[in-house]
Amino acid sequence: MEGVIRILEIDDPNAPVPEERLAVAETPAPSVSAHPNGAFGLIEAILCVHENDLQEFLLRYEEYLNVKARAENNLNIFELGGSRLTSSPR
Repeated sequence: MEGVIRILEIDDPNAPVPEERLAVAETPAPSVSAHPNGAFGLIEAILCVHENDLQEFLLRYEEYLNVKARAENNLNIFELGGSRLTSSPR
Protein backbone atom coordinates (compact mmCIF):
# COMPACT_ATOMS: atom_id res chain seq x y z
CA MET A 1 0.00 0.00 0.00
CA GLU A 2 1.48 3.36 -1.00
CA GLY A 3 0.39 6.89 -0.24
CA VAL A 4 0.79 9.79 2.08
CA ILE A 5 -1.41 10.70 5.04
CA ARG A 6 -0.80 13.95 6.89
CA ILE A 7 -0.86 13.61 10.65
CA LEU A 8 -0.39 16.02 13.53
CA GLU A 9 0.94 14.42 16.69
CA ILE A 10 1.32 16.35 19.94
CA ASP A 11 3.75 14.54 22.21
CA ASP A 12 6.26 16.94 23.77
CA PRO A 13 7.82 15.86 27.09
CA ASN A 14 8.75 19.50 27.73
CA ALA A 15 5.14 20.67 27.32
CA PRO A 16 2.91 17.69 28.16
CA VAL A 17 -0.80 17.76 27.39
CA PRO A 18 -3.40 16.17 29.69
CA GLU A 19 -4.03 13.47 27.09
CA GLU A 20 -0.32 12.45 27.17
CA ARG A 21 -0.37 12.01 23.40
CA LEU A 22 -2.75 13.40 20.82
CA ALA A 23 -2.80 12.60 17.11
CA VAL A 24 -5.05 13.97 14.38
CA ALA A 25 -4.93 12.55 10.84
CA GLU A 26 -6.50 13.68 7.61
CA THR A 27 -8.87 11.43 5.71
CA PRO A 28 -6.68 9.34 3.41
CA ALA A 29 -7.26 8.66 -0.26
CA PRO A 30 -9.24 5.44 -0.93
CA SER A 31 -6.09 3.76 -2.27
CA VAL A 32 -4.45 4.22 1.14
CA SER A 33 -7.38 3.47 3.41
CA ALA A 34 -8.30 -0.15 2.58
CA HIS A 35 -8.81 -2.01 5.86
CA PRO A 36 -8.84 -5.81 6.32
CA ASN A 37 -12.23 -5.78 8.09
CA GLY A 38 -13.88 -3.71 5.36
CA ALA A 39 -14.20 -0.52 7.40
CA PHE A 40 -14.00 2.49 5.14
CA GLY A 41 -14.11 5.44 7.51
CA LEU A 42 -14.26 6.87 10.97
CA ILE A 43 -17.00 9.46 11.11
CA GLU A 44 -17.08 10.34 14.80
CA ALA A 45 -15.06 10.11 17.97
CA ILE A 46 -16.75 10.74 21.32
CA LEU A 47 -14.75 11.87 24.33
CA CYS A 48 -16.24 11.89 27.81
CA VAL A 49 -15.03 14.95 29.70
CA HIS A 50 -15.61 15.69 33.37
CA GLU A 51 -17.80 18.77 33.70
CA ASN A 52 -15.15 20.52 35.83
CA ASP A 53 -12.65 20.16 32.97
CA LEU A 54 -14.99 21.04 30.11
CA GLN A 55 -14.08 24.70 29.49
CA GLU A 56 -10.35 23.97 29.53
CA PHE A 57 -10.93 20.99 27.21
CA LEU A 58 -12.95 23.09 24.74
CA LEU A 59 -10.34 25.86 24.61
CA ARG A 60 -7.53 23.35 24.15
CA TYR A 61 -9.27 21.43 21.35
CA GLU A 62 -10.39 24.61 19.58
CA GLU A 63 -6.70 25.52 19.44
CA TYR A 64 -5.59 22.01 18.37
CA LEU A 65 -8.21 21.70 15.62
CA ASN A 66 -8.56 25.38 14.66
CA VAL A 67 -12.34 24.88 14.83
CA LYS A 68 -14.89 26.29 17.28
CA ALA A 69 -17.12 23.78 19.03
CA ARG A 70 -20.87 24.19 18.74
CA ALA A 71 -23.19 23.24 21.57
CA GLU A 72 -26.05 20.85 20.87
CA ASN A 73 -28.19 19.64 23.75
CA ASN A 74 -25.65 18.44 26.34
CA LEU A 75 -22.84 17.91 23.80
CA ASN A 76 -20.06 20.00 22.26
CA ILE A 77 -19.32 19.18 18.64
CA PHE A 78 -16.29 19.98 16.50
CA GLU A 79 -17.26 19.65 12.83
CA LEU A 80 -14.28 18.34 10.86
CA GLY A 81 -15.48 18.14 7.28
CA GLY A 82 -16.75 14.59 6.78
CA SER A 83 -16.30 13.67 10.45
CA ARG A 84 -16.66 15.17 13.89
CA LEU A 85 -15.34 15.07 17.43
CA THR A 86 -17.99 15.17 20.14
CA SER A 87 -17.50 15.74 23.84
CA SER A 88 -20.02 14.39 26.28
CA PRO A 89 -20.15 15.06 30.02
CA ARG A 90 -18.95 12.20 32.11
